[in-house]
Order: sequence, then structure tokens, then C-alpha cells
Amino acid sequence: MATLFSRPQRRPPLLRQAIKIRRHRVRDLQDPRPPRAQEEVSPAPSHPPPCSLAAPTPCPQLPTLLPHQAFRMDPEEHQQMLKCVQQLEKPVFCLKATVKQAKGILGKDVSGFSDPYCLLGIEQGMTVSGGSPGLRRRQKAVVRHTIPEEETHRTQVITQTLNPVWDETFILEFEDISNASFHLDMWDMDTVESVRQKLGELTDLHGLRRIFKEARKDKGQDDFLGNVVLRLQDLRCREDHWYPLEPCTDTYPDRGQCHLQFQFIHKRVGGPAGWAGGAAPGVGSSAHSHAGPPPQRATKASRSQPSYTVHLHLLQQLVSHEVTQHQAGSTSWDGLLSSQAATILFLHATQKDLSDFHRSLAQWLAYSRLYQTLEFPSSCLLFPITSIEYQWIQGRLKAEQSILAFFSVLPSCVLHPSACPPSLLSLLWTHTLTVLAEVAASQRSCLLASSRLKFALQNLEICFYAEGCGLPPEALHTATFQALQRDLELQAASSRELVNRYFCCRLQQQAATTSEELGAVTVKASYSPSEQKLRVELLSASNLLPLDSNGSSDPFVQLTLEPRHEFPELAPRETQKHKKDLHPLFDETFEFLVPAEPCQKDGACLLLTVLDHDTLGTDDLEGEAFLPLRSVPGLAGTEEPGEVPQTRLPLTYPGPDGDPILQLLESRKGDREAQAFVRLRRQRAKQASQQPGR
Repeated sequence: MATLFSRPQRRPPLLRQAIKIRRHRVRDLQDPRPPRAQEEVSPAPSHPPPCSLAAPTPCPQLPTLLPHQAFRMDPEEHQQMLKCVQQLEKPVFCLKATVKQAKGILGKDVSGFSDPYCLLGIEQGMTVSGGSPGLRRRQKAVVRHTIPEEETHRTQVITQTLNPVWDETFILEFEDISNASFHLDMWDMDTVESVRQKLGELTDLHGLRRIFKEARKDKGQDDFLGNVVLRLQDLRCREDHWYPLEPCTDTYPDRGQCHLQFQFIHKRVGGPAGWAGGAAPGVGSSAHSHAGPPPQRATKASRSQPSYTVHLHLLQQLVSHEVTQHQAGSTSWDGLLSSQAATILFLHATQKDLSDFHRSLAQWLAYSRLYQTLEFPSSCLLFPITSIEYQWIQGRLKAEQSILAFFSVLPSCVLHPSACPPSLLSLLWTHTLTVLAEVAASQRSCLLASSRLKFALQNLEICFYAEGCGLPPEALHTATFQALQRDLELQAASSRELVNRYFCCRLQQQAATTSEELGAVTVKASYSPSEQKLRVELLSASNLLPLDSNGSSDPFVQLTLEPRHEFPELAPRETQKHKKDLHPLFDETFEFLVPAEPCQKDGACLLLTVLDHDTLGTDDLEGEAFLPLRSVPGLAGTEEPGEVPQTRLPLTYPGPDGDPILQLLESRKGDREAQAFVRLRRQRAKQASQQPGR
């Protein structure tokens, strides 16, 4: 992943020529130094993080050299501040553990699945080395026997699965990293069930063996699925990993894997018990009183401003120093920070618990503001954007606060003509739409992910428009944007909303159909507000297709109120069957007891399905007609309808299998109601495709 601190191997000649500084504007960047920014820098090298999260480049002169130069302080003042820093109390670090998911775990229940949950915590006093027999013995011990109950954390129970997804985060405190270990157990929750219930879940002989095995153990005793034991000093916290679940015995050595992510964070001193400081913009450090020395670590800047804002000001100050240094040497600045500046920013971000996303956002803001005054490669602006994009694709930006902060800062500070030229904005917009379209396609069946993507697209449109200072509407509303907007509108809709939209489309198709090549039906419909009754008179059908081998048909009509979820208690009705008649006169009346409210919703309709009765096989489809309930006399007001006119509806066929709404509903495998609706619609489409001339 390309970051702001990674130097490209070779720049094109045109870019190298383009990075020339406007010397007469450099002084505008050299704002008077913030009086408290040095306080934020000094504690960083004094108390480094507790693990392998080392700075990008070790700099022995870091505490004295760069801060003294960058903040233009007198040596005496700098030394005095360093002495004060040494008296600050030592930071308290915690382990932030995220239990994401597991795969391939054992099935302990009769059904062949499990109801997994995890117990996790920090075990103190573990001094054995990795791979030693002592460590292996500790791995066989369960959390309940090694960690006090008040220090044990528990995930939710995910029922009937072998691939559970939790995505739960826990803050775990520890005293000494050298002799502490992370311990996670996975268990199968067992509830007391009767023999009849267990036999009902039986699927194979393995399930029968599980029934006999459970009969020998205590009722309600949970089954052990596996564990993960890791020494804290061995953790590598920059990436998440899959860890194998270890057994307590030699039976079933392959127990699956657990997906975990770790991060060492700084706990804010004086905060509520068990709380660790976050890094979201707008959430500052709170100051709490302490009795006696050592003094608090919170500086005046961190008490009055969010950590993210302080980090942004610190980055701007260091960038200003870099510009000054290059100006003094009569060289052009290439937009890259020195190793010392990168180390300071890294340590400050770590101690303030700033995520990679917030660091990248700070880089984007600082460099985009600098771009208004200096001439340097616009590719420097793409580095932090690439970092944010990578973290988003990797699933690390799940908090809506982070995305909302990103969108709230961009319009006023970044998307300004002097900050980003239109060509760059257009490039970013095109690339953003491409990435969003790819992610939307991969998350097509996930309703939550699609809702977030829809929210992101709406806010991105606002950001790139920037109240008229960014891209114009014609540059924003490209064909790619419009197609993506339509797709996300569908993907973010619930299954019932999609069913409503399907019937809205069929009503539009009905209104646009004038040809009666499939035949037509004639009906009279009215609604009585006083009785809350829908009255339908099915008069006749005409010009039906001959679907039997004798050159005729045996037609009848099925009447249903759709969508079914709006009228769950109203069963379908049917007319009498007419033998060998292509112009049947039904003259039958049906009454539906239904309130007016569901009849007035979008997509509410009376579906008239004309079928050819077959004694030995499946009935053949003559066609379908849709009557919008909103147009029925009597539904618009409280007065009883007068003379009801006849309505003639041409018959139509359902569309082919390429209907996007049906495809989307079909992808939602866990929704039984959606699957039942799709099966019926597919059946009708198949019947239509088998008719002559189709």
C-alpha cells in the first residue's frame, strides 16, 4: 500500500520539474508556532509503545533535534520542557482485541452445526517461552481455570453455524507485557432439549452418535471447540490474521480457524474503568484530577482539542519546517517528510490511539491546504486517498462516525478550486465511482453493506459538489453514477420493498400495454368505505390463446391481492372452469374484507391470472393482468361509489429471468419469504416461455 511516507522509485521528468516552490508564499505557511504543540511531541519518544510497533526509522536525536528546529524554540526553553515531560506519569496500555469470525469449526449438535461463542481475556504471570512444553500445557487449560471471572469477556452466541461472524471488540488490560498472554476459548452453547426435539434435528448417523454422546454428559454442559493462546510480546498488530483453533486433546486436531485482530492502545488516565481512548474526530481527552505527583499526561492542547485535530496541527507544523529547510538549500520540496518527522508523527498517533484512517485523513487535509500555495506533484494528494481506499476495501472503516467525519471535513477544506484543480477532482470522482461500483457488486446480497454504500455515495456527491465550488452537476451525474445509484437503491431496499417495486413495474407494464394479442379480461371493481369491503365483478375474458391440443382451452381466473405481505389473511379466489371456450363469460362476484390503507400503497394491485386447466398436468398460463387498487372507485374518499365503470385489461406475460429485482431477491438465500416469491414468479415466467411463439 502506498502511503505518504513511501518514496516512489522514480518520478517522471515532468513531475520532477513541476515541484517548484513559490518562494514569496512560503512565509505565509510559517504561522507562529502553536505554544502547546511541542508538549504533544515531547512525550512521544519518552514513553514508546509496549510492543513491536516501532517507529518507521530509529532517530537517536529525535527528542532534541527536530522539535527544537521545527518549533523554533530556544535551547533553554526546550530543555526545560523536556524535564517537565520526564515527570509525566507513564502511559497505561491495553490490548484491543477484535474477534471477527471463524470458519470450519466442529459441529457438536445433533443437526451437524454448533452454537458457538468465545470467552477471552489476558492471563498474567505466563513466563514460558514460545513452543515450550509449558506453553503447550497452558494452551490446554481453559479460560475459566486460568483467568478470573471478572476479567473474562464473552461474545454473543451465533446459532446453528460452522462459520460464525461476531465482529466484536474488547479492551483487555494487562500489567506486564513480558509475562502476559492472550487466551481465547471457543465453546458450543448447549441448551436442554427433549429427545423428541433432538430426533427432529437428526440428519445422519453422525447425529445419532452425538445423541448417545450427549446422554453421557451433564445436561446443559457446553462443548469445547478449540482455543487460541498467544504471548503478547509475540503479537504483530499491524494486520489481522487467521489463527488455528488448538484442541485440548488429540481428538479432532483440525478444529478450524479464528480471525483475530490486535492493537495496543493507550488508556486515558482518569477515565471510567474499562474505557480506552478512541480516535474519532470530535472526541477529545478529558482532564481528571490526581492527588499529588506524577502530573497527568494530558496537555493543554489535548484537553481542549481532539487528538485528531492536534495531530493535524502537528503535521502542518512539520510540513512548514520541511518547506523552510528546502528553501534554505535552494532546492524544491518533493512532498515527502524526513524520517525524523515521520517518526514523531508515528509515535504521536500511536500514543493518541489514532487509526491509520485518521492519519491518512490528516495527511490529505494538510497536503491539500498546502497545495493552494505551493506547486508540487498532485500525486502526493493521491497517496493518502489510496490509503483510505485500501482500508475501506479491507473492511476496517466500519464505524459510521469515521466516514461521517471524512465527509464533513472534505467539502469546506478540500473540494475547493484552489485546493484541487478540476482535472484532479474529475479523476478522483471517476476512480471513486469505479471502486464503489466494484464493492457494490461484491456486496450485492448484503443489505447492511449496500445501505452503507448508498449513504456513502450520497455524501460523496455532496462533497464533490462542495456547494458549487467543486464539480458541476453534469460532471457528477455521469452514466456510471446514475447506474450505481439505481443499483444501490435496489440493493439497500428490504425484501418487501423490492416486492412492492416489482409490482410497481408490472403496473407500469400493464398501463403501457395496448395490444390484446394474448387476450383480455373485463372487470368492475369498487370499494365500500363504510363496510371496508372490496367488491370485484369478473365479467368475461376474450380472445384467449388455444393452449390445448384440440385447438381450444379450459380457462379459469385466479384473483389475488398483491403484495401478499400487505394482505396476509386474504386467500386467493378462483372462478369456475369453462370447458373449450376462448371467450368465456364468468359473471362472478368476489368480496374482500380489507381496510383502505394497504390498498393505497405503492404497488398494491389486484392480480388476475388467467390459466388453462389441465387435468393430468400443470395448468398452462394464458396471461396476467394487474388492476391498481388506487384507481378503484371509493378508495379515494369516504363516500360510497356510484355507478362503477367496466375496465378492460390486456393480458401480459412476465418478463424473462433477467429481471434485476428478482435476481436480487434470489440472492438473499436466508429470506424465506423472498425465496417463495421468486419461485412463484420464476414458475410463471417458465410457463410463459413454453407458450407458442415465445
